[in-house]
Amino acid sequence: MIRLIILFAIFLAVYPMIGDGWAQFSNDFNVAGVSDFISESIAKFKQ
Repeated sequence: MIRLIILFAIFLAVYPMIGDGWAQFSNDFNVAGVSDFISESIAKFKQ
């Protein structure tokens, strides 16, 4: 668990240096697509 926390801290420290920070992260991991998928899934469960 400690290793995971350390890796996450390193990731947060280094990632803003690559490109434009949050915008680069959003492009790399398709945050908008994932959030749309999750919201559609929740809407289907509510029906």
